[in-house]
Amino acid sequence: MNVDNRPRLASADAIVIKEADARIRSYIVELSDGQDATAFYADLAAYHIVVTPRYNLTYALFTGCSFDLQETASANVQSTINNIATLPTVKQIWPSVRPTTDNPSGGNTRRKRASSVANAAPKTTSLPQARQAANDTWATHVMAQVDRLRAQGITGKGVKVGLVDSGVDFKHPALGGCFGPGCLISYGRDFYENKTEPYDNCNGHGTHVAGILAAQSNNPYRLTGVAPGVTVGMYRVTGCTQSVDLDLAIMGINQAYEDGSDIISISSGFGARWSEDPIAVVMERIVDKGVICVAATGNVGRQGLFPTTDGSPAVGRGVAAIASVVNTVVPQNLTVSAYTVGSADNATTEDFAWQVGYRNSSIPWVGTYQVYATSRDSNVTDDACAPLPADTPDLGNYVVLVRLGTACRYEDQSQNLGAKNAQRIMFYGPSEITRGTDLFPVQAVAGVTPQSQGEEWIDIMKSGHDVFLHFPATVDSNTANRTLIFSPNPLTGGYVSPNSAWGLPFELDVKPTFSAPGANILSTWPLDLGGYSVQSGTSMATPFAAGVYALLIEARKTKDPATLQRILSSVAKPNLFNDGRTATSNRLAPVAQQGAGLIQAFDAATVTTLLGIGSISFNDTDHFVSEVSISITNTGSADQTYQLGYVNTLTMYTFEDTTDWFLAGFPNPVAEGYASLTFPVPTVTVPAGASLNVTVRASPPAGLDSGRLPVYGGYITLNSTSGENLSIPYAGVAGSMYDTPIVNPSPRGTYLERDIHNDIPPGVPANSTFTVPVPSSPTPPEEIPPGVTIPGIHVGTTLGTEMVRLLVVPLEINGTLPTTDILGYKAAGELPFSTGYIDGRVDVDVGFTGMLPDGTIIPEGRYEFRILALRIFGRRDKVKDYQSLGYPFNIRYITKGTA
Repeated sequence: MNVDNRPRLASADAIVIKEADARIRSYIVELSDGQDATAFYADLAAYHIVVTPRYNLTYALFTGCSFDLQETASANVQSTINNIATLPTVKQIWPSVRPTTDNPSGGNTRRKRASSVANAAPKTTSLPQARQAANDTWATHVMAQVDRLRAQGITGKGVKVGLVDSGVDFKHPALGGCFGPGCLISYGRDFYENKTEPYDNCNGHGTHVAGILAAQSNNPYRLTGVAPGVTVGMYRVTGCTQSVDLDLAIMGINQAYEDGSDIISISSGFGARWSEDPIAVVMERIVDKGVICVAATGNVGRQGLFPTTDGSPAVGRGVAAIASVVNTVVPQNLTVSAYTVGSADNATTEDFAWQVGYRNSSIPWVGTYQVYATSRDSNVTDDACAPLPADTPDLGNYVVLVRLGTACRYEDQSQNLGAKNAQRIMFYGPSEITRGTDLFPVQAVAGVTPQSQGEEWIDIMKSGHDVFLHFPATVDSNTANRTLIFSPNPLTGGYVSPNSAWGLPFELDVKPTFSAPGANILSTWPLDLGGYSVQSGTSMATPFAAGVYALLIEARKTKDPATLQRILSSVAKPNLFNDGRTATSNRLAPVAQQGAGLIQAFDAATVTTLLGIGSISFNDTDHFVSEVSISITNTGSADQTYQLGYVNTLTMYTFEDTTDWFLAGFPNPVAEGYASLTFPVPTVTVPAGASLNVTVRASPPAGLDSGRLPVYGGYITLNSTSGENLSIPYAGVAGSMYDTPIVNPSPRGTYLERDIHNDIPPGVPANSTFTVPVPSSPTPPEEIPPGVTIPGIHVGTTLGTEMVRLLVVPLEINGTLPTTDILGYKAAGELPFSTGYIDGRVDVDVGFTGMLPDGTIIPEGRYEFRILALRIFGRRDKVKDYQSLGYPFNIRYITKGTA
């Protein structure tokens, strides 16, 4: 589709869609073959369904439109959506969710210059500047073997990469300085503001992503992208915040495909963890057409297994889902100030670097202050963890030097310092890596300096000399002198980031696919916001992986997504599990966290053994795959013999227990049980140019608590006589996804309420009586009047589901009430709950005034809230496939009335 035929806004009333607009009732439909938006809206009008059109989505691989459902359409949203789904013009309908752009860490990405590296050349100080040699020695490139391909002159030349993101500051010198044919950023458009140029100077996310992929080395730090020879397209789908509308993202992806991109990369994570989500469906279709698609897994790793958000489009079949690995060094963008020794007027001045931490507008840093150390022991672990001695002076005119310890929190240290009127606190240690601090509720300002600097000051003071720190007037401004230094990261470098989202999808495909460097990444940033920035997240890992794909296209002369994904998976480097703090396991991190492992670009470009499968899902116990055939092809010039084996990763439980049914969270509890694999022979020999099939048989872990959903995994290993070491990741669940309750049945998970705004578990007993006014609206009031109890239910879910329905079922009533059969229950009506997928652990409070969504006031009597949740792998049309829970209650009206 050419530019003149690009998708247009469906209505002049929706020319600019801003972040403040509500999206609660936004939907996307895919139209039936041969239908168009005009016919669809005519159908809606015929059924008196009122909507506001948003966008027409008219593409080769997806024809549909998006719209906002109006309040006047129907009080019962579920019924309206069901009616729309049955229209002859409609193939499928989805809610249009609004996620965030993968939300990387590293500072506020909204107009905050202080967290960015200055655009100008580094100012001269006595500190070492972050400079790179002319050859590619960037730590992240070395981690993934990018440097070795770049040394051979491979840059991704001739490959087109489409980025669907927040736009790009294409005026940045490191990004070519221009937009259009002949420029580095040569194609794309702005869907967010309906412009032809995808320019961004207020968000930064897309500019950072573009730099990771393709930055040119003509910059102060000689920063270079993974594949600086590619041609970049940018499709802007969000504004100055991280919020992304699903329909805009779908437009960007489709347009990137139709503009001829060889690779499409998106770092937005949408809530659904189902491959049937619309954006996942679109990407799957694009992959089927031979275009590589890479997507971020998300940054909700702290949720552990089966996280609630950020699943799609990474869950799409054939889409490469990218996890994030921590950089082995940490680029630190630090403020430069000065210190003197002996007296404030000492002529000898040295620079020091520090991170401005907690700020307080009423307490400036500006000025000269003597350093006061609360401890002269630079190895102390409990510095200021207890109240300071009584003879401690008033600290208001000092900078107080305190070692960040392990015996207490810095908030505790700050409060003890605040008791002695500390106004300015300089933390140091316990490593060279600085981090932000929070002094709440202490009225002070804080900074952090590397451990070696704090130790140096301690040694000076121990020798009998005073230390004075000097802060210029610019210290709190965007014009402060800054420096970029690299600090080794031996604690977490090379391991999967604890923030990197885990798999598996609910359909139990193996995701993530593999990992790439994504934490503590220096890249380009809008010039108006500082020019360069250090950010972290799977947002950063995803364009890195896209760049590696581009290098492989040039090196291997193939663009086939499946082939390249299998190759990358086979040579990826699995690593041990690290909790992100202090502990590294002696076992490999779960496949559900790291996928195949850290991508290795050079090995992928040169490996001669090709495997016919990239990963293996053994599924759950109900659908266990006990036997898998693996094709081994030797494309080399000599016969190769392969030693076959396997190594298990950590097995972890999804749930803490089966009493309260709460998800465990990161790091999940370890389960001591592993899969067993057998091979027909220990070694196989494959002649040059030939292929051979090997059958692998598996047994799931035994002796585990299957109700807690243990997730296991490992790697089949194939080590060849030529020195090629390959692996295939496998994963599965040693329990039943179908049998796992979707709605939490425990008293703490789901319960009756009398005040949906304030009740806490376990709520009120079954068969409680609620006394309510005769209702005038189906919507409960924001505040419950005294003496009034509104029946309600708190519904907590555990895993995801394609459908939850909440019925009002009459049991014993005074009078008559029409009912409808819904999945075997005679329901008076259905309360709003879900019109589509639920993506994991959610808590929903639903109140009931006595009036159904269609305006019917139910008679007094005994009813029940009946919750029906479709089980994983269940079918919507089968009653037995729903978990069913009933919560009976009685309703009375303050003023007697009948329906």
